[in-house]
Amino acid sequence: MRFALVGDIPLPEDLRRFHLDTVGEGLRTMGVSLAALIERDVLRAAREAFDTWPLQD
Repeated sequence: MRFALVGDIPLPEDLRRFHLDTVGEGLRTMGVSLAALIERDVLRAAREAFDTWPLQD
């Protein structure tokens, strides 16, 4: 899973950047809203519909 918004979560800067970059890439490549991207990831995890963990496309 990715953090869509890291807020005040105490993460190292490189990890914060990773999450923001991967979410941004997902938004660009899929052409969907942030809510749709989150919904997709959450439902994939709940349905165990993934080949690798963490989720990768």
